[in-house]
Amino acid sequence: MDLLEQVVRKRNAEVQLDLNEDIPLINCDGTQMEQVIMNLCVNAMDAMPEGGAITISTAPVALGKEAVHIHPLLDPGRYVVLRVSDTGTGIPEDIVNKVFDPFFTTKEVGKGTGLGLAMVYGIVKDHRGVVDLKSHMGKGTMFEIYLPVSEAIVRKVSRSQVEFRETVMVIDDEKGILSYIKAALEKEGYKVMAIDNPVYARGVFKEMAGDVDLVITDMRMPLVAGRQLIKEFKTEKPSLKIIAISGYDPGSGEEDKDINLFINKPFQKADLLSAVEGMLPKKRRRSRRN
Repeated sequence: MDLLEQVVRKRNAEVQLDLNEDIPLINCDGTQMEQVIMNLCVNAMDAMPEGGAITISTAPVALGKEAVHIHPLLDPGRYVVLRVSDTGTGIPEDIVNKVFDPFFTTKEVGKGTGLGLAMVYGIVKDHRGVVDLKSHMGKGTMFEIYLPVSEAIVRKVSRSQVEFRETVMVIDDEKGILSYIKAALEKEGYKVMAIDNPVYARGVFKEMAGDVDLVITDMRMPLVAGRQLIKEFKTEKPSLKIIAISGYDPGSGEEDKDINLFINKPFQKADLLSAVEGMLPKKRRRSRRN
């Protein structure tokens, strides 16, 4: 919510939460779920050019034979439903079935990639879930994500009491590395936006450039190279700090002038934290633990 509110404030929109406190556990990648929610909310804001309200809700549901009537790929069972709805313009009936297609977009040239909802669909599918879409012209749109309940027994632990300060955007197509960096930085009190798709990262940065203090990016990624992202980000925000990470030596010279620090993979957590603290030395506050 901290990250999302930074975006919606600029769009004359508000986010309302309706979260069920007793929902069962699901087995998911938290970083990817953040991307799903952020992406759906950014799409909702695009559908509300004059502002409006976004509602994020969660609820448990047990489905029997009626599951197939909700979605043809939905099996009977126990689910957690994540709903993201807006008060926007709605989606025309003739394109509702196309919105999850890669590269399909209704936005102007240069305004959208058409990859956002395709990414949402892919992540949900990887989690053995389904996405259902309901939309009415002039009355808004609602995305319903059904995620299967986990039967695993999980030991709950107390959360660290952390005072978040700087916002760090981390971009890497290797999910293991992305999760490793995110966990290490969040434990130290940094606010982290972890993104595994450089095209999506480009769009998110445009929305949040004023609030991002540091970008950590891999240099070799499909679709968009790290160096191209760095160039675009620095054009948008010249004061931005950049840490580049890669398994190869990029060399040196004028072409790397926008990179403040380069870290070779693999790297130790201590080296990562030292590098980040070196980039953001003034505003750091220690996290307080239970």
